[in-house]
Amino acid sequence: MKLFIIEKKDGSKIGLTNHFYVLYPDGKKVLIGYALVPSERRKGYCTEAAKIMVDYLFLSKDIVRIQAETDVRNIGSQKVLEKVGF
Repeated sequence: MKLFIIEKKDGSKIGLTNHFYVLYPDGKKVLIGYALVPSERRKGYCTEAAKIMVDYLFLSKDIVRIQAETDVRNIGSQKVLEKVGF
């Protein structure tokens, strides 16, 4: 797993994003994750961080697929993933 801190321009740390590999019966998969402090949600930070993570993975790793999962009740996370292209 590789973890990255999400910071605002003023340097305040407001969340994290990560990627990790999971071994499934049909092979190894790359998954991404992200979390923000509640007061900074719905401001676009998570979408920006997820886009950067996806670009980073496709440009620096030999992969062809990235996965992400959300709870069915987590509409905010689903919107982030849709904006990023999942």
